[in-house]
Amino acid sequence: MNKIVVQKYGGTSIGDVEKLKSIAKKVSDKKEAGFFPIVVVSAMGKSTDELVRMSEEVTFNKKSPDLREKDTLLSTGELVSSTLLAISIKSLDKKVISLSGSQAGITTDDIHGSARISDINTSRILQEIKEDKIIIIAGFQGVNIDGDITTLGRGGSDTTAVALAAALNADVCEIYTDVEGIYTTDPRIVSNAKKLDKINYEDMLEMAVLGAKMHPRSIELASIYDVPVYVAGTFSKETGTLITKGVNMEKTKTVTGIAIDKNVSKITIKKIKNLPGTAASILKPLSDNSISIDVIVQNTPSDGFIDFSFSLSQEDLEKAYEILNNNNTLDFEEVVKGEDFAKVSLVGTGMQNAPGYATEMFNALGEKNIKKSSYYLAQSIVLAIFASVIVSIIGIYFGPAIILLMNDSQVVMELSMDYLNIIFLGSIFIFIQMAVNSSLSAIGDTKTNRNVLIVSFFLNIILNPLFIFGYGFIPAMGIKGIALSTIFSQALGT
Repeated sequence: MNKIVVQKYGGTSIGDVEKLKSIAKKVSDKKEAGFFPIVVVSAMGKSTDELVRMSEEVTFNKKSPDLREKDTLLSTGELVSSTLLAISIKSLDKKVISLSGSQAGITTDDIHGSARISDINTSRILQEIKEDKIIIIAGFQGVNIDGDITTLGRGGSDTTAVALAAALNADVCEIYTDVEGIYTTDPRIVSNAKKLDKINYEDMLEMAVLGAKMHPRSIELASIYDVPVYVAGTFSKETGTLITKGVNMEKTKTVTGIAIDKNVSKITIKKIKNLPGTAASILKPLSDNSISIDVIVQNTPSDGFIDFSFSLSQEDLEKAYEILNNNNTLDFEEVVKGEDFAKVSLVGTGMQNAPGYATEMFNALGEKNIKKSSYYLAQSIVLAIFASVIVSIIGIYFGPAIILLMNDSQVVMELSMDYLNIIFLGSIFIFIQMAVNSSLSAIGDTKTNRNVLIVSFFLNIILNPLFIFGYGFIPAMGIKGIALSTIFSQALGT
């Protein structure tokens, strides 16, 4: 036991000055207890998000920021946190020093934005420990062989902490966050989620990959180098969760937890030739740029072509989209991107030989009537009502005004009433048609949506003149309704 303890504090833990001062006292108490704390910090609060926003605002023509310069910019967030924490601890009359990633000896590959740690030279850190100092290290960053600053991507501070614990042969790596440990699911979403006292590396890695609290790369490192990881609440006295080997969850729990990832996007490459090596041609340029792919779906070939879809993190969407569109070796119709998706996953090594869990999950979703189109239909109804009201107001105010330019008062009265009836019933039809089109868009049936628009266009050309002369309004509306409802019913399979 060498008494070296690596601690990591996330952005929410040091979100303001008072929280930072509380952590300074906590670290000082750890030192007084006889340990050598090595503290890794993230940027304060949402400061990284603000820096990302600023980097995008200063570019012209909506171009993506240069990745090298963006890494240098984003690294400053952790530098602010580490230096402020060191200043606070220093005021408590403790020996302390703050170090950037490069000063701490962290070297990486040269993939800006998602670099991987290649080595850690611990000589500087060990020297500072000999001088009895508390060491505060800026997480999320390192330096490549050219001396350029690199960042480790999403969850990089977790990875920094575990890598340092492995390199220093620390007794434990403590991860402090805004929740009190690892739960069976996100306690901020499910109030009755249960906290796990222990979890093994394998189950934790799967939960991390599927969106749980920690970054998968940090768990991989912990597993490879056998680093015990303790996850707990920053300001809570409750016992946290220990991530370690030797906890055989398969014998006790078939399902360890439910992982939730709200940071999911999707890319679909449409109508690409189904040739040997097609998948590799798509994925290799992405892997060369350190873009991780999650779920991959390839449909059945049709006339020698396929659609190839995959999910990835929101942060990598634009970069992957640009890479694929610039890949001249691929022959495809188009690349379609989508964002703001979420993923819910059951996690547990014991499910492999225990059938029925997928059925239970989908039954639970079905009982709650969870389906994609319901939300968009509600949105479309609101929009349609708004559009109908606007059309009605315009018709009511401007239509009669035009009619009043005529001289025959009897004709004016008759046409005015006919006109108001037409506008009122016409606005109802606009409402129905917008709801239909929006619903078809929601379920992704672009072909049927196009057919609805084409039929509506020609029906309007043929039937709307009848409205103007006041003839056949009800039959015309009936024809429209029957035609559109038939198309819509076929799209839904009813």
